[in-house]
Amino acid sequence: MMALVRGVMADSVILTVGLLEGSMIDEAANIIRKGGAIVVYDYEGNPVKRYNLTAAWPKSLEISSMKAGDTSVMTEKLVITYEKCEPA
Repeated sequence: MMALVRGVMADSVILTVGLLEGSMIDEAANIIRKGGAIVVYDYEGNPVKRYNLTAAWPKSLEISSMKAGDTSVMTEKLVITYEKCEPA
């Protein structure tokens, strides 16, 4: 598993998770698994790191709560389960 956590701000570092065409279906668990990539970008939008995933699916998504007057950064946490992860 891999957990991706990021702060949600207007000028935050960009992190994209893209899914490639084609998928594998685990009928026993009713899960669709896809290949894809996680790409990390710097503040100028240039890719700095890439991870290729094989047979991946989202396990959970957590979004922090927001309160009126709170100045803390809102965060998102995406947990991805995969069969294989390779740095590119």
